[in-house]
Parts: sequence; C-alpha cells; structure tokens
Amino acid sequence: MASVKKRKNLDFVTNSTVADDIGIPRNTISTLLKNKADIKAKALKQRTSGACRMRAPANGKVEKALYAWFRMKTISPTTPGGFTGLSNATTSSANDERIDDAFRELASLFPAAVSPEVSADNFVEADCNVQAVASHADEDIVAAVAGTQDAQADSLSVEEDRPEEAAATRAYSAAEMAAAFGLIRHCCGDMEGTGLSHLDSLDKIEANVFIFISKTKKQAKINDLFSRK
Repeated sequence: MASVKKRKNLDFVTNSTVADDIGIPRNTISTLLKNKADIKAKALKQRTSGACRMRAPANGKVEKALYAWFRMKTISPTTPGGFTGLSNATTSSANDERIDDAFRELASLFPAAVSPEVSADNFVEADCNVQAVASHADEDIVAAVAGTQDAQADSLSVEEDRPEEAAATRAYSAAEMAAAFGLIRHCCGDMEGTGLSHLDSLDKIEANVFIFISKTKKQAKINDLFSRK
C-alpha cells in the first residue's frame, strides 16, 4: 500500500488531538479537521430545522469532505496505489462490516449531515465521484455548512407549504422519463384509429425532453441519488 503523507503543521494548536480523534489523514481532509468544532456547532444549531439530508459529493466543500472521510475509512488496506476507491467493497463480509462501521461512525460524528434515510450504500455508490477537498478558509467552510442547511430548510419548507409547486419544479431522472414515455407509447399502440399518428408527435416531445434532461444532468443525478422515498 502506498504510504500516506501526514501534514505536520496545521494552523491550529489542537491538530494532533483532532486528527487522532476522527482518524483522518491530514493531507487528505485538513479542511474538515481544521473546522470540526465549528461544523459540529453549526450542525447542532440546525439539528431541529429538518434540513438534514446529505447532498451528493459534488455539491459542496463539506459534503466532499464527508465523502472523502468515508472513503478513507472504508478503503481496502491492499488497494493498489493507495486511495483509488473501494476495493471489492461488497465481496466479503469483512469489507461489508468495515463499510457499515465507518458509516455509523460518520453518522455519529456529524448527525445533522447524515439523515436516517441515507445509508452506507449511498456512499458506496457515490465513491466514484469522491474528490479530496482543497484547503479553504475557516469562514468559507462554516458558511458552506450553514448555507447548505439553510438551502435545504428552504427547499423542505417549499415542499411542505406548496407541494404542487415543488413537484412541478423538481428535476426528473432519465429513468423516470423513459418509463413514462414507454407507458404512453404502449397506450398509443392500444388505441384504435389515431393512436399510431400520436407516436410521431411523441417522438419529437421525447427528444426535446431528453435534451433538457441532458442539460441538467448533474442536478438530476443529485436528486435521483438522494430523493426521498
């Protein structure tokens, strides 16, 4: 296994205590280490807001840090080259247990960032998108935590107060749209007379819809991965 270079000097006095506390390689996730206390304080304040859903890793500095932390905790000791992803993560009970243990530890450390409906499977599926977090100023990280949770609270408020509007504006996945168009095609095929003539128009509509989806593919993936059941 490739050696992990530890950062010797972080610009806060308790670097060793913080690093040992949550066991993260400092050079990989120093942003989270440097701001652990502030992040947990912000999370505590937001815990009752209902804004507790985990976002996809590409959607914020702190979220990237959490995914990177989970990846470090679950990576196989024999993975060639070090941090290249989960190695045979579902092929042995030992790996499964390591993943579950790491996820439980993550959820206990950051309860306001990982909600009950998010499971370890979400983190494993998103592993290919994990990127190490670059160094940012303390105020940027704290603002990212507060901003993410405030935005989620606003979104949840819209869903509760105006469910029709929320449903109309959410991003639909390509799988959902393909299933919908497939059902419409099936119905047109069963129709007598004008049914087949509708298929030409349907093809044009479907093409335009998937062009729209491709333009919003990133957001659609985020919503599809963490959409509520």
